[in-house]
Amino acid sequence: MSAGCFIKKIRVINAIEVNTNRSQNDIRAYEEKVIHEEKTTTPNNDDSNQPSVISAYSQEIDELTKAYTYYSEELKNINKLIANQNSRSRELANEEKDCLREANFVDFSYYKVYRDQNDELVSDFIVAQKEDVAASSIRLFSLLFTISLPISNSNIGDGSVCREYHKINGLRLALRPSKCIAWGEINAAWSQAAQLLMLVCASVSFSPSKLRIIPLTSGCAKVMQVTESHAKVVHNLGKDFAIATSETKRTFDGGQNDDDNKSDASLMLEAFGAFSEILLQLIDHVTLTFLKTSSYNSKFSSIAQHQQDEQKPPFPMSDKVFGSHNSNVSSLITTILSLSSNDSDKECWYVVNVTVTNLKWISNIVDQFILHDEE
Repeated sequence: MSAGCFIKKIRVINAIEVNTNRSQNDIRAYEEKVIHEEKTTTPNNDDSNQPSVISAYSQEIDELTKAYTYYSEELKNINKLIANQNSRSRELANEEKDCLREANFVDFSYYKVYRDQNDELVSDFIVAQKEDVAASSIRLFSLLFTISLPISNSNIGDGSVCREYHKINGLRLALRPSKCIAWGEINAAWSQAAQLLMLVCASVSFSPSKLRIIPLTSGCAKVMQVTESHAKVVHNLGKDFAIATSETKRTFDGGQNDDDNKSDASLMLEAFGAFSEILLQLIDHVTLTFLKTSSYNSKFSSIAQHQQDEQKPPFPMSDKVFGSHNSNVSSLITTILSLSSNDSDKECWYVVNVTVTNLKWISNIVDQFILHDEE
């Protein structure tokens, strides 16, 4: 039962009680009136009308009594209904408490499940975030290839002492063998350098003009060059022992006569020139395409802020300049071949220093660019 219906019933009960009281008052008033009339009326005055008056009053009293009885029964029924409604209200209140208690229990259970899932997700997120930070700080080229530069060139001489070498992954980079280093290590070192150069080119979607790197071979790394006449020339970046064994039966440790040594060294210098040409083209591509493009300047400005002149290679390389020499690498190699042993050793060390230092610089630049580009 609604509250409005309940209020209406209360009003009916109140009205019945008022009417009942009014009826009782009227009965008393009529009784008092009858008694008063009986006392004040003489036996001789309107004796003929007394029975009719009394009868009328008695009839009215009976009607009022019946009305009183009816309203009393109605009041009892209404009180019963009110009692039933109060009982029902208490039952509904208890049911409401049970529902609220059950809802609170369900909410708490769901909250506990949610809290546990949320804690698990937060934990997984923190782990993933740490892994992302750790992965984002990894530089691929630096991880795969470690280039070490010598402190000085003070030990460069006629080959009687072991000079300081440039190294990649612990392997010494040289252009000719000596008492301290054999062709086997030279081959392995330049194969690593060729792999690094090829990966850097691929990372910036660069393909050298008329030159291709073949880093993984059974003998040594190779550089294939397409000449002006469209002929393909393969340069051995080291000494190909498979070819050397079939022709001259040379040993693996470089034990051969001076003429053979000179020939192998000359071929190695030509291959080194092709290698340096690819590096030159790559540096031009990166500096023109990335470092001087406005869309990438913001990234490289953040990269360069800790190192002076980071956006320029350590040594200039172009068609007219190679390091401190006012000539390109091909002309410089031709000059080296004409020098004496002592002077050529110094020049070989210098050209390796220019190329390897610039190779390390360009790999770091591209490595950092890839790292910033993925953020």
